[in-house]
Amino acid sequence: MPYLSDSWIGTILRFVKHLRRQYPVMFAIAAAAVAALCFRLVPESVVWLLAGAGVAPELFLVFLQTCLAAAAMAAIYVLSGGFCFDAPDTASTDGRIVSDKEFPMRRAMLIVLGVAAIVGVAKVLVQGSGFSATPAALAMFVVMLVATGVFEEVLFRGLLFEGFARSFVSAGTRGNAVLTAAIATSVLFGILHVSSDLGSLFRVTAYVEAAAKIAECALFGMIMCAISLRVRSIWPCAALHAMFDILSETPIFATTGVQTSTYLTGSPADLAVVAGAALLLVLPAKWAADCLKATELHGTIAP
Repeated sequence: MPYLSDSWIGTILRFVKHLRRQYPVMFAIAAAAVAALCFRLVPESVVWLLAGAGVAPELFLVFLQTCLAAAAMAAIYVLSGGFCFDAPDTASTDGRIVSDKEFPMRRAMLIVLGVAAIVGVAKVLVQGSGFSATPAALAMFVVMLVATGVFEEVLFRGLLFEGFARSFVSAGTRGNAVLTAAIATSVLFGILHVSSDLGSLFRVTAYVEAAAKIAECALFGMIMCAISLRVRSIWPCAALHAMFDILSETPIFATTGVQTSTYLTGSPADLAVVAGAALLLVLPAKWAADCLKATELHGTIAP
């Protein structure tokens, strides 16, 4: 039996790794398209498989779609080489990440988890009323949040962050390519977390809340970028992301039994929660930015 490296499977894997190295941003976009396709592959008819099990059909559908997308993203990431910042590029001298500034990762992680806990309690005080989620629904919701952490971290910090950094170095972008890539992916991460219903669009507070939400997610993204470089792995970021979502979202789901369908409500109380969370994330994000600013990606991308 031929070895994996000499088989057609090995050839395909080497080709996939080559594509990711040579066209990092396009590779990340293609991976995102695959994940988006996963949300389309699960038909709505499957929601009736858990009829009578105490789980809302909409939650079951989103659960299956998210888990499938997370599995696809994780597979693409691992098979294409995993964390590649440290790996030398083909036909380049060096592909290492070097930072002259230490990042207080443990303190930053404690602050992030503390903010998540505060947000979770605040949401219950603002919206919650009693305990209405079934144990099955609650367990499914938590697993879905874990899958969301994997999906989003692999896409934004695993593929896009690295892809932007390498592309900026290759293009000779002025300034620090790593910091610029972190800012770009973090802002994109924040923008994609803003959604609204038609009713809230007529409230001025909804627009302020949108800005606060983008800021909160962008600051969170900067912290995740720094952590991924500090530990040379994306998986601790996925775990921290999942813990953040569990602490901030599970309490309100447990008390209402309803999955949040929009991040923007236009409510002054919800605005206060989002703005407060953003303010609390400023300090660890500042630490992250200082670390990223002092970080250089050595080597160039082969044409």
